[in-house]
Amino acid sequence: MRRRRERKRPATRVEPSRSPRTEASAPGDHKPRLSAQPDEGLTPTFSFSRIDIGGPWCWSELTPDHIRQAFLRLGQFEAMTWQQLRQARCHLISVDQLTGDAQRRLQELYLDDFDALWSLRLTGRRRIWCAPSGRVLLLLWWDPDHQVCPSELRHT
Repeated sequence: MRRRRERKRPATRVEPSRSPRTEASAPGDHKPRLSAQPDEGLTPTFSFSRIDIGGPWCWSELTPDHIRQAFLRLGQFEAMTWQQLRQARCHLISVDQLTGDAQRRLQELYLDDFDALWSLRLTGRRRIWCAPSGRVLLLLWWDPDHQVCPSELRHT
């Protein structure tokens, strides 16, 4: 039996592009790491890669009921647009508004180059704190008693 000879295909020539592949940024255009604002029409996603498991607001302190509540709420947040997330009373808070303990903990975790963190409201007092990375929110802290950035009560 004879083997069929494969025909060689003619090589296609790719013309080099004459436009630059990247743009150089001006020296004064520096922004803090990972602070880019996501497209308002997109939905957030969550990452567990930077979760704090040893600090005062660590996730290991959650009870099974709190874990269930937190994960159900995170699933709801993931289905919302950024605008809907803000309407659910979740928002960015400048790091300089956090307590001194929270700012020191960010330094210990080498996350002190963020200029703001997301506060995700679960209930009246319970919060989940995240660091923004485009449309990804890096889960950091479980704050059951609103201690990371306590707010003053209105009309008191």
